[in-house]
Amino acid sequence: MWRQSGRPDQGAKRRNSGGVAFDLIQGRICDALGPTYVVLLIFASCLVAHGDKTVTLAPHTFTIPNGFELQRVAHPPLVKRPVHLCFDVDGVLYVTDSSGDTRKATVQINDPRHRVLRLVDRDGDGVFDESTVFADRLPFPEGILVHNGAIYIGAPPHIWKLRDTDGDHVADERT
Repeated sequence: MWRQSGRPDQGAKRRNSGGVAFDLIQGRICDALGPTYVVLLIFASCLVAHGDKTVTLAPHTFTIPNGFELQRVAHPPLVKRPVHLCFDVDGVLYVTDSSGDTRKATVQINDPRHRVLRLVDRDGDGVFDESTVFADRLPFPEGILVHNGAIYIGAPPHIWKLRDTDGDHVADERT
């Protein structure tokens, strides 16, 4: 997993900052029998601009916009197959981690093996050094969002709301 330094202007709907475009998309999930929930998703995509630099971190080569840096911040054994990620307000990184399971979807839905990891940088050096399983037995995690102390996971056919209610850094409430 890698991170880029640099942030968009706060409150921006669309900005082009240092070669990176940020979009804020507001969507609604509607339930005919219940309330409407608002979900905020932030998508970032890199645009190649003149003057970018190329960085090689074997075996991959990346084009990095001016003003950005590439740094490895998490790697095995902390996280093996990262898919989606989201930070909470304390800088804790939540990552959906694929099990690597290659069984048919009809089998996996009845025996889910994917999980959400909680990564923490304990020494403040910008590199994560602690990983715990926040939630396991998830079918096909397709997205993650942190909001109001809860972790939302899109895992078809559901959107799960996960909470740690006792402070042990493991989800003990799943709705």
